[in-house]
Formats: sequence, C-alpha cells, structure tokens
Amino acid sequence: DTAGCGKKGCLEATAGGRAICGRVSATTGQYLALGEIISRAADEHAIDREDPVSLVCRTAIEEACWHIGVAVAGVCTLLNPDCVVLSGGLSATGRVALSPFRRALLANVLECSTPATVVSTALGSRRAELIGAWAHVLAGEQSLARLDEIVRPGPRD
Repeated sequence: DTAGCGKKGCLEATAGGRAICGRVSATTGQYLALGEIISRAADEHAIDREDPVSLVCRTAIEEACWHIGVAVAGVCTLLNPDCVVLSGGLSATGRVALSPFRRALLANVLECSTPATVVSTALGSRRAELIGAWAHVLAGEQSLARLDEIVRPGPRD
C-alpha cells in the first residue's frame, strides 16, 4: 500500500480514505465514496441481511481502525494520556470503528501507559477535535482567571 506521498506502510496508506476506498473497490469491483462506505458499514440492517458489499465496507473500516489503534498505541506509550477519544468520519460507525481500535491499542501499548478511557466522540464527527480543543482552552482560561483572583485578590470593601 502506498499513500499519496508515495511512501509505503504509513498511516495514510493503511488507514486513510484512499486506502479504505481502494480496499473496498479491489474486493467488490465497484468504487464507493468514503461517505457511502461509512454509511454501509454502520447499517446494521444491511449487515443482518449479510449484504456482501456492506460486509466488505465494515471489514475495511475495521482494518483501518486497527491500524489507527496501533499508531495511537505508540503515542500513548510516549505521552501516557488518561483518555483517548476516537473522532472523525470513521467514528460515525460507532463500535465498528471503536472495537478494533480498542483491541489494537490495548495489544500494542505498554501496560504502564494504557489509557483509563477509550471512547468515541460525543461531539459528532464534524470538527469534534476543534470543539473539544476550544472547550479545553476555555476551561483553562477560566481556571487561570480563577487562580489569578486567588493569588492577587482585588480591593476589598
């Protein structure tokens, strides 16, 4: 697998949208856009009917999320976070994405760096990272303002 950059084996080549679409196309013989693949992978009724294309879509998402989990395990080993949040388009598939992501993360992270919580975003897939980061900044600013009040109290009546 190669990515748009021409490199082999990078995360984009194994878990990016182009890789997922290519995997589905190679197996089914038809091209589906990533949004359609995500929809079909998340469609429980199609899976219950054993729709072959939906099953291929689900497998492609699961494989991509496994690779993402392996990559995030390396980050967790370095940074030792308390929580990991899976977001973005693939998170719209819910447990289809989250289950292989968790398995790969737990199989590849050092035990001392295993995050206490691994969840899918509750903010939806559109710009969840920005919303979460902005909320974190606002909470930090409020904390800093409160600390400033404690350290340097204003004039008292």
